[in-house]
Amino acid sequence: MLCLFLFDVYCFIDRSSFCDYYLNVRKEVNKMDLVLPFLAGAFLTSSIPYLVAGMQGKTHMTPLGKNSSAIVNVGIAYVLLLIGAWIFSLSGRSLTSVLSFDNYSLSFLVGSFVIALAAAWMFSNPNARFPWFK
Repeated sequence: MLCLFLFDVYCFIDRSSFCDYYLNVRKEVNKMDLVLPFLAGAFLTSSIPYLVAGMQGKTHMTPLGKNSSAIVNVGIAYVLLLIGAWIFSLSGRSLTSVLSFDNYSLSFLVGSFVIALAAAWMFSNPNARFPWFK
């Protein structure tokens, strides 16, 4: 981010043809081009704890209950995987574009990181529960 800021400052001062091209490209970024990979990263990453718990045969908290069985955990994981893959396909990008480190991939990685931190914070609490659990 700091590099982009410094480059923006440089382009503000220099106004070369490359800077004009760069500034025009940056203005054309559609907000949905950043929201879709963020959501895809969040859904795909959130499926991991459910899939791991289900494959180990352990109970784990799901949106359906506090101690859901391994079968329910695998089912929730695959629902999240399908939703994440569907959102990923809506963006029209390939899986290799996640590793290109452009706006798309950074948005995907931020979504993945945010949901991973939220899950770590929530599941580290021994009395964790979803808001709709009584």
